[in-house]
Amino acid sequence: MDKYHQMKGFVSSALEYARHKTEKTFNTLQRYLQILGVTSDLSIFDPGSSIAAEFYVSLHELMAGLESRSGLMWSAISTLHHACRNPSARVALIHTYKYTPILTKLLGSHLIQEKRLRVLQLLQELTYGIRISWQEAHLPQLITTLTQWIEGNEKDVVGLALGVLVNLCYKNLPAVYTLMRSVDSKQFLRTILKLQGDNINTRVQVCKLLIILEHISGEIPDSEILNFVNMTYSTLGNAFKSIDVYHLKHVVDFFLDVQTNIHSRSVLLKYEKYVGDTSRLLELVNSSSEPECVSVLFEFLESLVMLQVPGLSSIYPDIVKEAMNWIPTNMACTKSLQLICTVAMETRKQACGSQEALWLRVLEQLDHGLSVSCRILE
Repeated sequence: MDKYHQMKGFVSSALEYARHKTEKTFNTLQRYLQILGVTSDLSIFDPGSSIAAEFYVSLHELMAGLESRSGLMWSAISTLHHACRNPSARVALIHTYKYTPILTKLLGSHLIQEKRLRVLQLLQELTYGIRISWQEAHLPQLITTLTQWIEGNEKDVVGLALGVLVNLCYKNLPAVYTLMRSVDSKQFLRTILKLQGDNINTRVQVCKLLIILEHISGEIPDSEILNFVNMTYSTLGNAFKSIDVYHLKHVVDFFLDVQTNIHSRSVLLKYEKYVGDTSRLLELVNSSSEPECVSVLFEFLESLVMLQVPGLSSIYPDIVKEAMNWIPTNMACTKSLQLICTVAMETRKQACGSQEALWLRVLEQLDHGLSVSCRILE
């Protein structure tokens, strides 16, 4: 059977439903969505195929005309959430097909908590890395709703609403300006600071939002930046274990952004657990078979080396050893070579002082790794 059979059936049925909204066409669409929402073949959601493109357009048109109480709407939401498990599909859903306005309309309804959570979970997926060049029509309503829910103190809802708000505001000035017009900024900052006693995911989002709004909130306390580093390691570990390349990249990019601020950069150097936390990440790399995840983690490690984190040089040989193992792997070789070169250059600088022994240990790992790589390539 053609693997796109269900998608083709959905597209045809959606056209029929647009012409004749009968119980039969409704049930047919419902059945197709339910099957697509649990399919084990995620490749059907790859955005490069013409049938997948037709499917996303048809689904968008269908959802735009549905009420929040429609069972088809919630089947569509489940299918979209399932499609997001395909990384390429998620990127296309964020940047090409733009379902956020439809989901914003849903949030304006009086939803029970279970449905709020489902919409927010999907919105968090579909706003990760989003780019907003101007104030879009749905933005004020979405941000107003999110801030109201954040201030509403429903713990499960608060964490997800914060996550969506962070995604919207990250590198998106129109969203930041909209947020500042929607709230009393001082009161809102006091509210989110009180949320730091909640679970780790909420604390991560609070830290991110404080950093994004630093120009409004004033200089972030050192303790918040150090807390951010701790949670960065935790989030990287969780994303790496779940093979979530997209979230890994987002965390690393955010960490790199924080380094660009002179004050934040100086505070980052005060974190005391870099060596132990980085060693645990290296253990994950050692047991991994996912080159994309490893490549992103190598980018993070390179940023630490360039940051010249105190004490980290003691594990430079271990970093080089792990990086050397990935040189023969296409998807990780570029980042592994960059990491090795950066470590070698930083170690060579230190060797001019009192770290000659470290330089020799790094050279030893390079020599051994190159010998192994040459044998593999032969």
